[in-house]
Amino acid sequence: IEDLKIAGRLVIELVKLTDEPPWFSALRVYFPDPPDVDLTVRSEVFSMPINAGKVKFQVIEQLVETIKQHAVLPNRFAKELLNGADPFQMRHPPPQGVLRIEVAKQTGEPQDEGRKAGEDGRQAAAAGSDEQTAAQGAAEGSAVAAGGAGRTSSRLGSWFYGSKSDGLDGTAKISVGGDSEECAAGEFRDFLVYDWDRQLISFSVADSQGKAGASASASVNVMALVGDQGPEEAAAAARRIARGHYGAPGMAPAVGAGPLIHRPSETRLALESQAGHAAGPLHLRAQWRPLPAPEEVSEALAPRPWSLGAPGQAAWVLL
Repeated sequence: IEDLKIAGRLVIELVKLTDEPPWFSALRVYFPDPPDVDLTVRSEVFSMPINAGKVKFQVIEQLVETIKQHAVLPNRFAKELLNGADPFQMRHPPPQGVLRIEVAKQTGEPQDEGRKAGEDGRQAAAAGSDEQTAAQGAAEGSAVAAGGAGRTSSRLGSWFYGSKSDGLDGTAKISVGGDSEECAAGEFRDFLVYDWDRQLISFSVADSQGKAGASASASVNVMALVGDQGPEEAAAAARRIARGHYGAPGMAPAVGAGPLIHRPSETRLALESQAGHAAGPLHLRAQWRPLPAPEEVSEALAPRPWSLGAPGQAAWVLL
């Protein structure tokens, strides 16, 4: 094995600044997301030919898992430089918040979407729809069939999804940092986020016909996904609503009171196959809830149901 390459964003944090050299108490080092690993495997061992491709895949897989266990969020390397630094706090600082993701639907290959759109257009015309509606439906079907949704427009756009009956075949794998979860259509998963402006959320959807190695994927920055629900904006909104509608922290919300946090973001991501071809959109919803500051804990303990997924289902984060 030679020419080992590890490519990714590496973050080095200076922890707990001081007034004496070296001016900070510790170093904290981590990858926000799993890095890309590549290497070269010789085709012979002791003059015996081997399956270099299979060996390379297994070695890379084990290397990536090892890096994730030690240096991909929420895991970090930490080096104490001055006495007095808390080793646990160095390695495990509190998260910034919780990201809740719900997979709405994945509509399949673009050509399937185009064929379905054409059939819907013919049925509408047979039912007496006007020519303008039929033409508009055909145009939309042609645009999707040509892959326009993933090529000519932004890869991240707002889109209100349709019925859950048009569901995802199988499950989507959702990854944030070193954590991964399987999620079917209509289900939701919660992820702790530690570096929301650097971390990516990645989606992988296996081929619905079960073809080996055939999958599509997409990724987006957490901040881009829920940018209007950022730590400062969401926390400020929660404080304003808690004080304005509750009268005092801990009281039940008044009738007609607004939600305590932003509404979920509705998003369509363009999936891409391993060969780089458009593979249809993945529809999802996302909601962000920031971790409250210590002085805001009493407000955070007030009734704050999620507006995405199960309203009352949550988990405690012990810090």
